[in-house]
Amino acid sequence: VLIHSVRGQSRSCCVLSAYMMRKYGWGLRKTMEFLSFRRPDMNLKPAFMQQLSGLERRLASQSKLPLSIDWADADFSRLECEELLLRNTYLNSQMGPLAEFHVGGVERPRQLIWLDHDSGDKLRLEKPAGADRHNLILGEPVPQASPALRGVLKKRGGGNRGPALAQAPAAAPASVQAPSQARRLDMSAWEQDLANASGDEDVEFEGDDMPARGIGKPSSPRHEARPPDIFRVYQWRVPNPVPVIMPPFVTSLAQRMTASLPGTIFFIRHGQSEVNRACYELDHCDPKRDRVYYRPEFLDSRLSDVGKAQAAALQSQFGAGCFQADFVLVSTLYRSLETATIGLSTHIDNGKANGDGPAWIALDSLRESDEEAPPRQGADIRAPKACNHRRSLTEDGKFTAFGHVDFRRFCSDEDTMGSETTEELTARVMQFARELKDILKSEQEQQMETRSSFHVVVVSHYVFLHRLISLLEGEGSDIDLPNCAVKEVQLEKIWKLLT
Repeated sequence: VLIHSVRGQSRSCCVLSAYMMRKYGWGLRKTMEFLSFRRPDMNLKPAFMQQLSGLERRLASQSKLPLSIDWADADFSRLECEELLLRNTYLNSQMGPLAEFHVGGVERPRQLIWLDHDSGDKLRLEKPAGADRHNLILGEPVPQASPALRGVLKKRGGGNRGPALAQAPAAAPASVQAPSQARRLDMSAWEQDLANASGDEDVEFEGDDMPARGIGKPSSPRHEARPPDIFRVYQWRVPNPVPVIMPPFVTSLAQRMTASLPGTIFFIRHGQSEVNRACYELDHCDPKRDRVYYRPEFLDSRLSDVGKAQAAALQSQFGAGCFQADFVLVSTLYRSLETATIGLSTHIDNGKANGDGPAWIALDSLRESDEEAPPRQGADIRAPKACNHRRSLTEDGKFTAFGHVDFRRFCSDEDTMGSETTEELTARVMQFARELKDILKSEQEQQMETRSSFHVVVVSHYVFLHRLISLLEGEGSDIDLPNCAVKEVQLEKIWKLLT
C-alpha cells in the first residue's frame, strides 16, 4: 500500500488507520505503533485522532471479540496469513542485532580434521550421514560419517583425503573467558517456551550452504587456500531474546497511557447570564455596576436569551456529529448547567439512544469565586455575590431539570461555599485537578482495552478559569474569556499542576 501524505498529517494516514483497525480488529494504540514504525514522521491532527478514537469505541461495542491491543497476543490460531505477516514484520523491526553467547561461560570448539586414508579409492570423500539436512534437532549429536560422496579435494602430497569429525573436549580450560551474555527481558509465555526448547545448545550445519556466522572468519569450503589439515565447522548460535526497541512515538505513548492519562480538555465559559446582561446595560465606570452582583433577584443567575443563543452556537463545534466527548464536567450553578445542556444537547440524545454518551458530572470545585468582591463596610471579610451562590439542589429542582447530570459524587446538596482569597481559590483549582484525575483513572481501569485517550469538556466561570489558565500559562498571561469562549488544553498540562 502506497500512501501519499505531506508530513504524515493528511487524511490518507487516518483512512489507512481506520481500515487496519476495522480489518484486523486492532486497537488505536496498536495501529499507531505499526504505522509509526512504517512512517516515523507521522503526526496525525487532533481532529483525526478524535475520529479514530470514536471509531475504536464503536468497534469495541460492535465486535464479538475484544480488540487486539498488544503485539504479544499469543493466540495465533485466528490470525490470517496477511495479519500474521504484518505482526512478524513489526516485531522483527524492533529486534536489535543478534547477540552471540556461549554455553556455561565457555566456548566449545568444533572442528573437522582432514586425514589421509589408505583405501585404494582415492576419489572418495566421506561425508557425515544426514549432513545435507538443514533442520537438525537441537541438542542431538551430528551423525557419524558414512561413505556416499565423491570429491576432488587432494592433499599437497598428491593423495586424496577425507574428513573425520573430531570430538569436542568435555570442558574447555577455565582460563578461556566467554563474552558477556546476551541481555534478557521478561519474556512472555511463548518466548519462554521457545527459549526452553532451544536451550543453550549450538545448532551445527554442514555443507556448502552453511550460514556465514560462527567461530573465526568464514572460509570457502572449496577452492580458497586454508590451513593444512584443519577445517572448522561453522556454528549457528541460537540467540537469547533481546530487548525490543520501541520507536520514540510508541515509547512516549506507552508512558502516557500509564502515567499521565492522555487527552484534551476544553474549558468553556458559560453563556451570557441575566446578571451579565444587567451589568452590560450600565456604563463600565458606573459605580452601580458592581452592586448588581449582590442583588437577590440574581441569586444563581440563569442564562439570558443571548446566552442561550451563544450556548446553541457551541453545537457547531461540539455536536455529536463532529466531536466525541468522554466526559462533560460542569459547575453546579444554573448558568453553567444550562450552557452545557444546550451546547452539547446532541450528546444527551445520542447517549440515550445508543447507550454510549459521555458521562455528565457536576463539581462544586468548578463554581465561580467571590475573590473580587469588595469588603463589607467596617469588616475584614468579603461580601458574597448573590449570583455566585445557590439554593440547595433539592429545593432548586436541579435533580429533575438536569436528570442527565450526576450530582452525587463531587457536590453537596446545600451551598457551603463562602468568599475566597487568592490562595483559597488556587487550592480549589488544585482540588479540581485531583478530582479530574480520579475520574479519568476510574474510567481508564474500566475501559483500558478500548481507551487510548480522553476528551473532556469543562463548563465553568470567568474567575475560576482565569486563575486556572494563569497557573498553566504563567502569571501575567493575556487571557481573554468572553461568554462561551473555548480554551483547549492538553491534559498533560493539568497533571503538571499536581507535581
